[in-house]
Amino acid sequence: MYEAVTTNIMVKNVKETIAFYEEKLGFQKVLSVPESGDVLNFAILVKDKISIMLQEQHNLIEEYPALSIAEIKPTFTLFITVSDVAALYEELKDKVTLAKELHKTFYGKDEFAVFDNNGNLRNPSDIKCTLMKQDRKNIGIFSFTYVFYGKLYELFMIIT
Repeated sequence: MYEAVTTNIMVKNVKETIAFYEEKLGFQKVLSVPESGDVLNFAILVKDKISIMLQEQHNLIEEYPALSIAEIKPTFTLFITVSDVAALYEELKDKVTLAKELHKTFYGKDEFAVFDNNGNLRNPSDIKCTLMKQDRKNIGIFSFTYVFYGKLYELFMIIT
């Protein structure tokens, strides 16, 4: 059954987005299609245990016509579990655009949110977002942060 999930982010310019993730967030490109050139259609980036995929808007729409839109608007966030959210906040706060300062959530965890160069939110937290087994039940812990009409909303769910 399910083993992993990796997001594939629609972006206007893969090369510019790679530069943002490498220079600002410390990710490393492990693959791109094509491997080099002025226009890249796709890339995979990694950092520690995290991998993300980037795909150029028109290339992704060719693959999935239902995604056809005139302008890319953020519709998701990446909730990233980190070992030291305060240290990461100090490292990034002057390098990126913050969507939300470091704060304690209503469920007691420290988090902050940043925008990438495409306006998508990245939400590092010290919460452990893993699938756990307890009494033969799968418990999924999910956090969603999104922007709706310019206002930042957060939702935390435990699904049993």
